[in-house]
Order: sequence, then C-alpha cells, then structure tokens
Amino acid sequence: IGAVGLYIHAPHNRAEICYDLHKDYWRQGIMATAIEKVMEFAFDKIDLDRIEAVTVKENIPSMAILKKMGYQYEGTLKNYRQYEGKAHDIEMFGITPTLFKSHLKKSQKDALTV
Repeated sequence: IGAVGLYIHAPHNRAEICYDLHKDYWRQGIMATAIEKVMEFAFDKIDLDRIEAVTVKENIPSMAILKKMGYQYEGTLKNYRQYEGKAHDIEMFGITPTLFKSHLKKSQKDALTV
C-alpha cells in the first residue's frame, strides 16, 4: 500500500526520508504512524543527527504531514529537481533528535487530553 525509507548520508550522519502511499489509504493516519516509527529507528538505533525531507510546494498533503511530525520548514531550493522535463523548486524540511523528542512529548500530551 506504500513505503517509507531513508537515504542515509553516513559521512554527515543524516538521512533524507522518502514516503509514498496509495491514494486509497490517504487520511487514515497510516503514513504518520509509519514515518514516526522510521524516525524513532533513525534517531534511537542509528543515532542520526538529522533527518530531512523535500517536496514540491504543490504537494500540500506532504508538507502537512511533515509539519504534523515535527519537521521545521527550512527554505526553498530553486530548480532543485527535474520532473516531467522541467526544473521544479523544492521545499526543504528538517528535524533533529531534540525536535523529534519534543514532538513525541507534545503528541503524547495531546493524546491524553482528547
């Protein structure tokens, strides 16, 4: 139904997270859960310093899930990626272990107040 993966840049102790989910499964919390588990593994087991994600600005759902998961917007990369024969601007997001722990605490607190 979908996939989540990390492209690890070992010399810099960071990774880029990539994900895709079949549209029949959108808006069910599946991708948020999968991303959170991959992030836990990346920070707790691999001990990465950072995870980053990029998306085209037109992909509003992708940016929404990144923000929901605690990623911070870091800027626009001009003409960064080729798609359908054209260069596209990319929105860059990133998260550190400290930001992720803060996100988890907030998520747990929000779950208790519902």
